[in-house]
Amino acid sequence: MGSRQAQETEPLADDLVSVCRDGDEAAVRQLLGCTSPNCQTKLGLSPLVAAAEGGHLGILKLLVEAGASPNEPTKNGNTALRAAVLLGDADVSVYLIQQGAEVDLETGRGTALITACSQGDCDMVSLLIDKGASVNFESRSGATPLISAVREDHSGVVRLLLQKGANPELTTADGASAVQVAQTKALPRTLALLMQAIVVRDADSVLRSSEQRQEEAAVAREQKADEALLEAQARNKSSRAETDAKITDLKAENERLRALYSKK
Repeated sequence: MGSRQAQETEPLADDLVSVCRDGDEAAVRQLLGCTSPNCQTKLGLSPLVAAAEGGHLGILKLLVEAGASPNEPTKNGNTALRAAVLLGDADVSVYLIQQGAEVDLETGRGTALITACSQGDCDMVSLLIDKGASVNFESRSGATPLISAVREDHSGVVRLLLQKGANPELTTADGASAVQVAQTKALPRTLALLMQAIVVRDADSVLRSSEQRQEEAAVAREQKADEALLEAQARNKSSRAETDAKITDLKAENERLRALYSKK
């Protein structure tokens, strides 16, 4: 019986994916009453990914309202957000993120940001980073946004990533780095960007270290000044106490002498 249900459901999944890709909202509404919005075809296609591939924002909203998960990957490792990134559709990408799509969700095809970097889409890269994507994310396959951009020689994306804080010296688990990739592929312009970024980072590090030492020295001076002040106050207090004691002794001696002379 389970096998029969699967056979009956499969054509509905194919139909729903097809009308989602075509942008037929009326047909989507009709089929959503008959099958799950998270169904997939035998080829690993889902309604949400199909709608994202076509840039059909209205259908995406119908699917999400019906319970489609923005983070449900297809059998072949695609997600709706990744599909929108490949299309370069900012509106669909923003909507999916607003509906809970994880910007750093990794599948067998990497993350949305790694995809955008491989595509050389500066606008999408900037959007994803602004929405919280990790600029130094390392995938299970050893890819990072920066390495992905370098491999395709997208110097504009490389420059943007460096400006957003990508580490040009980051070495992945398999020992690769953006500099090594640029050297291996003989990409002089991209390599120059990376080396310049390394020099700037080193200079900033030295400057921060110097500023930190100066701050520590200033704190130490303030502490010594406070200690000296406390010591001076203690000495002054001690000196005053000694003076008061002497005055008291003198007064007592004076009273003793008066008493002595008054008896005579």
